[in-house]
Amino acid sequence: MGKKDLDRKAKKLQLGKLRAHVLVCSAGKCAGKAEGERAVKKFKKSLSARKLTARSGGVMCSAVGCLHICAGGPIAVVWPDATWYRDATAENLDRILEEHVLGGKVVKELRIAGSKRVKVV
Repeated sequence: MGKKDLDRKAKKLQLGKLRAHVLVCSAGKCAGKAEGERAVKKFKKSLSARKLTARSGGVMCSAVGCLHICAGGPIAVVWPDATWYRDATAENLDRILEEHVLGGKVVKELRIAGSKRVKVV
């Protein structure tokens, strides 16, 4: 894929306007592959229903392979804050969205590493 194709895809996804990118482990050791995939699927539906999709300059969510914690999962990381969360179920991902991404406050009881404060984007 050439630079023009990459530029076109980045523009279509509005990557420069993203508020956050949430990466969720769906590799299987920390919680089970099906649980991680289910959390991502429900969370993406929630983002879409709230009109917070990547293409609207909102939030992108990606299922990823192992995030190397391998306990307490599914594990999620919120970028650009580099804040790591445990128990990233669909319900907890909605809470992380509300409190962290939209509200500017780290969800302390789910946080396992990273920033204690949210960066303003």
